[in-house]
Amino acid sequence: MDLDRSPTEHFRIPILDLKMMNLLLLTLTMMVMRMFLLLITRATYMTDSPYPLFTSKIPETGVS
Repeated sequence: MDLDRSPTEHFRIPILDLKMMNLLLLTLTMMVMRMFLLLITRATYMTDSPYPLFTSKIPETGVS
């Protein structure tokens, strides 16, 4: 058992790794959000909802 090595040395994370992990997490979150939004839009397309928020159709009273 060597005492000169610090016990936290094994758990030390380099800054680059931390940045990469942050970026990866952000990308993953964005992908999940996009999938969720796609699902919502698909659902509104299917159900023909009265709310024109997610529909691609331009309302008749809207500006051209």
